[in-house]
Amino acid sequence: MVEYQLVRDRVRRVPKPNPKYSFNIWNEDTTYTLLSILEGQKIEPETYEEAIKCKDAKKWSKAMDEEMDSLKKSKTWIYVPRPKGKSIVQCKWLFKQKEGRSKDEPVRYKARLVAKGLTQKEGVDYT
Repeated sequence: MVEYQLVRDRVRRVPKPNPKYSFNIWNEDTTYTLLSILEGQKIEPETYEEAIKCKDAKKWSKAMDEEMDSLKKSKTWIYVPRPKGKSIVQCKWLFKQKEGRSKDEPVRYKARLVAKGLTQKEGVDYT
């Protein structure tokens, strides 16, 4: 009489990782590289309040002034009185530190004023 083995009774195969794809990511070289990257990481403010309270507040303020001058010069928008019963389109400052083209050039501080698109209504705020 032949004994049959059910699938549930079979010994499970122990999978071996493919040596081609197994490597230790946390060796000394990668740890040093990761720490070097984190130390050199630039910290950019997320909000206007953070920008004016950080140690580079003067540089961020200058970048915001340059952006406002650029917007006025290009006549992107004009000041108008707010109509009664109407909401205004909200704005947000975005901040970015840009690397110089060469290692000799200092980091540039850039600020951009953008409208929050979700607060705009078609037919009221545009078109």
